[in-house]
Amino acid sequence: MSSGAENGVENHDANRTADVNDPIGVAGGRVENGGVGAHSAIEGSGSANAGFSKGKPWLPVPASYKTHNVASEMKDEGSVLSFYRQLLALRHKEPALLEGNYLPVNPDDPNVLTYARKYKDEAILVMLNMSPSDQKVQFDLSPLGFAAPKMTVLLTSFHKQPSGGGDALPMEPYSVLIAKITH
Repeated sequence: MSSGAENGVENHDANRTADVNDPIGVAGGRVENGGVGAHSAIEGSGSANAGFSKGKPWLPVPASYKTHNVASEMKDEGSVLSFYRQLLALRHKEPALLEGNYLPVNPDDPNVLTYARKYKDEAILVMLNMSPSDQKVQFDLSPLGFAAPKMTVLLTSFHKQPSGGGDALPMEPYSVLIAKITH
């Protein structure tokens, strides 16, 4: 079952004991989320209880369900759900992501996880800015074995077209860039 991360659901902590119907939370006699974590029911639609149930969910449904729900995000090409779908499709389409060897790129950067998956004569570069601030990422693709590598962006969460010169790339906070590297 989904936790809601696929459509941008944020943690939603119950503030009152009366709002907790989770048996573990009720047994504890505290405002806690018991065994279900801090996610409310999956927000399937903008209808009552986010379309999850006609009954009362274990945790209250946050007001954001009116805009952050599966039904509305299925129609939005820029949604978190759409990004997850594109990512999963890419994973099944690119041989380097399925069969490639993992190669760390710039392993000493504490803010951006950068690695490649190399398979035969191509590689997929994955860059994840895991910080809340812009980063200028330095990377060297020569260890991948490409004399003059060409980078083609396959998927990104950038709000503007990625640009950079040489071996550096500016990345937005909490952003993702996935690119194919070829000769």
